Amino acid sequence: MRWCDGCVLQFTEPMEAAPPSFYEEHEFYAGPEAYYVSPHVLGWDQGQFFIDRPGPGSRLLDIGCGAGQFVEAARQAGYRPLGIDVSRSHVELARRRFGLSDVQVLSLEELARSKPRPFEVVTAFQVLEHVANPLAFLVQAADLLEPGGYLG
Repeated sequence: MRWCDGCVLQFTEPMEAAPPSFYEEHEFYAGPEAYYVSPHVLGWDQGQFFIDRPGPGSRLLDIGCGAGQFVEAARQAGYRPLGIDVSRSHVELARRRFGLSDVQVLSLEELARSKPRPFEVVTAFQVLEHVANPLAFLVQAADLLEPGGYLG
């Protein structure tokens, strides 16, 4: 583990992805705040998505959907979303909290292997810092887009 000398950023080098169990056990991801998510309280980046509104009404894939608040907000905004996450407990929470049936316990690699129909929009909020190879991740995510689609 390394620390940035100029700030409090903590990182691993070489980069490595945490196993799914990390998201089930670490207090930041498994703490009580996960149970109080709302599609009306989104992160800045998620809120910006709705200001920009790329491809309204499109099929949308949200990679790393967590407890589903963005998937639910996208559904309410008229998108046809699919959310995927490696955390079983977060996907179960998304299903219970928002009644979402379109969230699955899957990694990007597993979804890509299933060769789904292309999406018009693919999002991955606060995910790149959790993957070992961000460039490979972005290439794989872009491969799930239809031509001219939006990756954000």
